[in-house]
Amino acid sequence: MISLLPKLFGIDIEKEKEDYEKEVQESGANKDVKYPPLNFMVMAIVAVIGIIIGNITIPLGTLGSFSLGAAGGVLLAALILSYIGKIGTLNFRMDPKGLGSMYQMGLTFFMAVVGLRYGYDVIHSLMGSGLKLAIAAVFVEAIAVLVSFFIGYKMFKINWIILSGAIAGGCTSAPGLGAAISSTGSEEPTAGYGAAQPFAILANVLLATLFFTFFL
Repeated sequence: MISLLPKLFGIDIEKEKEDYEKEVQESGANKDVKYPPLNFMVMAIVAVIGIIIGNITIPLGTLGSFSLGAAGGVLLAALILSYIGKIGTLNFRMDPKGLGSMYQMGLTFFMAVVGLRYGYDVIHSLMGSGLKLAIAAVFVEAIAVLVSFFIGYKMFKINWIILSGAIAGGCTSAPGLGAAISSTGSEEPTAGYGAAQPFAILANVLLATLFFTFFL
């Protein structure tokens, strides 16, 4: 859907990239920012802090409790620390190209692990009732992406470069972000992904808790 929508609705990717660059320049964001090289010690510190945050359980009274989990906690910690920028000798802003390369490598490993772990079960489940679930999942996801597209692009006029990443983040889909980066030819969708995913994780946890409380 991320790759197909620009073709269906005639979105000019190059124009969207130019408009986004103008917005960034006018806002003064990233102006004269010098990024240091990758620092794996800093990444490890961010990961540890994020895991601690993700393991914090927040009570909801009669509705139960929820937590962000490791993925949500690490992302939230990284967003906050990157915004702060520097604490003492620790610089939390790193070379975007290096981070992009690490992301691509990590996404490749992630997809390989998912395939190796669940491939056998997926094939067998598709031969039974799992096929109906798979078809339902395709329609549910397609409808969610279309609704997000019309609200974000048509109503609020959000630049597609950012919106494509935000939609992937709203779906908590790392492969979706990969598709956004590939289809736009830019790393900038990661900004939209990072902004949307923490709220999507929170909403998923809360909605799941509410669903099991009131409907099961």
